[in-house]
Amino acid sequence: MSTSEPKSISILGLGQMGHAIASNFVSQGFKTFVWNRTPSKAADLVEQGAIQSPSSTECIRSSPLSILCVNTDDIVMDILAAAGDIPGHTIVNIVNGSPQQVRKTAEKSISQYMAAGYLHGSVMASPGLVRSGGAMTIFAGSSETFKKWELTLQPLGVTLWLLDDVGAAPLYDCSLLSILSGIFSGFMQALAMIGAAGHSETEFARGFVVPLLGQMEEWLVRTAEEVQNKDYVAEKNGSPIAVQLDSTKHIFETAKELGVSSRLLQGFLDVVKEGVQRGQGREEISGLVRLLREPK
Repeated sequence: MSTSEPKSISILGLGQMGHAIASNFVSQGFKTFVWNRTPSKAADLVEQGAIQSPSSTECIRSSPLSILCVNTDDIVMDILAAAGDIPGHTIVNIVNGSPQQVRKTAEKSISQYMAAGYLHGSVMASPGLVRSGGAMTIFAGSSETFKKWELTLQPLGVTLWLLDDVGAAPLYDCSLLSILSGIFSGFMQALAMIGAAGHSETEFARGFVVPLLGQMEEWLVRTAEEVQNKDYVAEKNGSPIAVQLDSTKHIFETAKELGVSSRLLQGFLDVVKEGVQRGQGREEISGLVRLLREPK
């Protein structure tokens, strides 16, 4: 490819995330081929300079690299089946799925459809953050394939490679999302109580929540070390499971007084209770990981 010819890429799936990704590639000068089952979703991208493909197969065959951002893994397989053999082509699949599901898709892409390479990516950001260039995308798959396309994938934002095992990307994705889910549920519970008591939710967030989260960095690493070393002695951090049970009960009592539901935290309360009942009350909160890993 000559230096005067723009790099080309194909984007299949123009929902909010796919649209944001395609827009970034167009704005950074890529010859961007796009396809969506609802063609009208490509209209504004075409105005920006994207090239709309009449079919998913033509879109894939228009460039050496395709990013698939459709709703389900089944749609990914339908697109690949329609395209047939794609030797020399690399697939970047950013559709959410389980590790086992992703490994099956990768294996079929290479063995059945002759793809030259396959990467699975997990975009750890909202479409808005992708558009701003501040997103992080984690990739798994062949390190050689990632190195070959790393610069091309820069419009996605920060790109991080994990392992050759493509299943590592959805594993890390779901693990990070579980952290966000906990933050979301706790934060919504807090806002419900603060607002019900007549206080400013915004001032609470700015003045108390943000500083609190800023203090968590050291604790997070230390807790992960406890889990890795299977060392749950409570004296080290002073956060035993029994104390967590009492604290969580206080949350439920306060919410009840305010007429606010605590159902977002019910699962956490149940697991903490189980830990105490199993005799883990004097262990650090990290001891709950041991409980979760044991089959019921």
